[in-house]
Amino acid sequence: MKFISHLRLFPLAGLFAVLVFSQAFVEGMSSPAKPQKAQGEPVSKIAVVVNGVPITEAAVEARIKKELDKADKQIPSNEVEEHKKRLRAQVLDDMIVEVLLDEQANKAGITVTDNDVNDKINENAAQRGMSVSDYKSLLQSKGQLFGEIRQIKKMLVLERLIGEMGVTDAMAFAFYQESNEVFNVPEQVRVSHILFKPDPNDPEPNRAKAGAIIRAQNVLVKAKMGSDFGTLAQKNSDDIASSEKGGDVGFFAKGKMDKEFESVAFAMQAGQVSEIIELEDGYHIIKVTGRKQALVMPFEEAKPIIVKTLGQKIKERKTREYIEKLKTDAKIVYPPGKEPIWNFKRIGE
Repeated sequence: MKFISHLRLFPLAGLFAVLVFSQAFVEGMSSPAKPQKAQGEPVSKIAVVVNGVPITEAAVEARIKKELDKADKQIPSNEVEEHKKRLRAQVLDDMIVEVLLDEQANKAGITVTDNDVNDKINENAAQRGMSVSDYKSLLQSKGQLFGEIRQIKKMLVLERLIGEMGVTDAMAFAFYQESNEVFNVPEQVRVSHILFKPDPNDPEPNRAKAGAIIRAQNVLVKAKMGSDFGTLAQKNSDDIASSEKGGDVGFFAKGKMDKEFESVAFAMQAGQVSEIIELEDGYHIIKVTGRKQALVMPFEEAKPIIVKTLGQKIKERKTREYIEKLKTDAKIVYPPGKEPIWNFKRIGE
């Protein structure tokens, strides 16, 4: 008889971003089979037996304690027990997968050495721009060094069991064509502006508009004569958000701003100051401070990025499928009353 669970693998730190598994289900007879004993351990001390290999309650509790210690005081005291229940399901799933991977590694004669693990740690440290000693110290300070080493070993075993995740030129080029917006960057301009709003408290709308226009004209003269545009924006603009940055609204492409605003901005050269522009929210003076020409990244230039992205996606899919199959084929037996409920959410979700 089999108890088969399709689960989500406990997160592999720094390894595979997404390993999602469906809710567990049980096949076979309605009553669970009797689990095997672990070296004379009573059944009450066994959490689960995976293909004849017992996982003890003590081992599960030790792993849970390590995870709780990492969380430290981040969990409110009234949520600790509920958190621990969810954590047990995650930890047990992780340990089941480890047993299954160890079994496959032994069959395939795969061995992960300390040098293999150290090489990966060196690589992880380099990617973060840290020395190996600083990286290990950081993990140690967070109580994550042991877990990182365990997950690295798991990742290396998985890579060797699953094999190469090749990305062909045809696959890469198809992705390039489908991701046109990623590799084709449209023309952009960078603009600073000064906004003059009619006084909303003036009972005469026309007088309020005239007042805003007069203010705009006075500032425009100063801008045209060479006064610092950023300073003028800080002192005069009614757009509080941008005035604090000297009127800067950053780079934008067509279709992101008001059409009239865009039309004027894209018709100007860097350094030019516009005339007064009337828009729905008031009167604007704009200055173009930068331009970026449209950019089409050639396929050969984009290819390394694409290969890395697709390779990761293929790795995630193959890993998910491989582990799901291991669980489907495995004989996973729980003692009576210890069958897990796998509809948990990952911590932090």
